[in-house]
Amino acid sequence: MLVFLASCKQEGGSVVKIANSDNQWPISGGPDGSYKIKTDLQVPVQWSVRNNENIKWKKSLPAGGQSGIAVWDDKLFFTINPPLDTPAFSELQSNYDEAKSNYDTIYTEELSFLRKEGVSAFETVFNRKNTAHNLFEVFLLSNENYQKLSSEKKKTNYNRLLNKSEAGRMFSEANKNLIDYVNSKSDRVLKSYNQFQQAEKALKTRPVGADIVLYCMDANTGETL
Repeated sequence: MLVFLASCKQEGGSVVKIANSDNQWPISGGPDGSYKIKTDLQVPVQWSVRNNENIKWKKSLPAGGQSGIAVWDDKLFFTINPPLDTPAFSELQSNYDEAKSNYDTIYTEELSFLRKEGVSAFETVFNRKNTAHNLFEVFLLSNENYQKLSSEKKKTNYNRLLNKSEAGRMFSEANKNLIDYVNSKSDRVLKSYNQFQQAEKALKTRPVGADIVLYCMDANTGETL
């Protein structure tokens, strides 16, 4: 969805001044690339799409990515990447969630079965993973910066510390060894794991089109010219 909004006036030092650009918006960053403009025109300084405040028009666009917007006189310019004929993100996300849930269920069942069997090789790998996990938790508890973070920021930093800290890397390696061991003991688990990996790869590597389409619109009406 494209929404055309009037920009508010601000003062700022010029970096590159585009000729005859007073009262224009020639590039996405404005006349001097600073995303600010000084003008004597009466322009709105606040707006709301939800309340339809100072919104001149709306225009639906193909979902594929949009560039910055330039405005010159009564014409508005921008480019888009046209959407590819590939599954929608929501479909890829749904496939990933289903594959992960299925794998987690089957993995847990196999893990429970192996624990009941009590095979020495499994117990060794399983205990190493638990020990490494406990050491990583102790590391997190002793990390004052981590403990000061909000719950949301802890989620992001948890993964960072998992990759950057020695305790985190040891836990990651021990956990991978356990996963590999469990996967190797059941064709059903391994098949589910491969499906999960494929779904994860599809979600992370969604293709983006290389083609670019230029749009020119009437800045007053939103009509494509």
